[in-house]
Amino acid sequence: MNIGPDANLEAASDEELVLGAKSGGRGMFDLLSERYAPVLKIRAMRYSSVVGVDTEDFIQEGMLALFKAVKSFDAKAGVQFKTYAAACINNAMATAVKRHIKATEKTGASIDIIDEEKLAKNAATMPAEDIYIEREHSALLAVQIKSLLSNFEWQVLKLYLRGHSYLQIAELLSTTTKAVDNALQRVRRKLRPEL
Repeated sequence: MNIGPDANLEAASDEELVLGAKSGGRGMFDLLSERYAPVLKIRAMRYSSVVGVDTEDFIQEGMLALFKAVKSFDAKAGVQFKTYAAACINNAMATAVKRHIKATEKTGASIDIIDEEKLAKNAATMPAEDIYIEREHSALLAVQIKSLLSNFEWQVLKLYLRGHSYLQIAELLSTTTKAVDNALQRVRRKLRPEL
């Protein structure tokens, strides 16, 4: 398909839109960003649930990655744009997670691994299939995290993510605040390489 001024852009392939966008075609990147918006939203929600950063921040990271993917895509490489863009988006969001973790370590702020309240709030405005995907992802993430932690660390983490203070966690688990702090430090060390 040759994309001219009168062409039906909705029928154009991603690769055609990328080529057109690189050539300065009007509205082509906008159409690509509309096509990739659902993917960006789902991935942004997944990554934001890992560190408790606003989903919109990850959507912006993903949109920037999509823009860079359009600029750097080489159709001659034999890879579909969809595959290439997905890799660029994932890499950008994973880098943002690592950046957030480093920033929280420097400031001494806590690292929230899963923001369940945010997930629940976002789930109210999502289509049913996105809710299912998000729940599946959250369940898988919980299983992966649990497999890395001792039972005590898992209990401490769950209570911490529910908003309990170190003192409250210590009282609920019949331990000391020092033991709680040590457990959360181990959790951070164990989970950091996984992110």
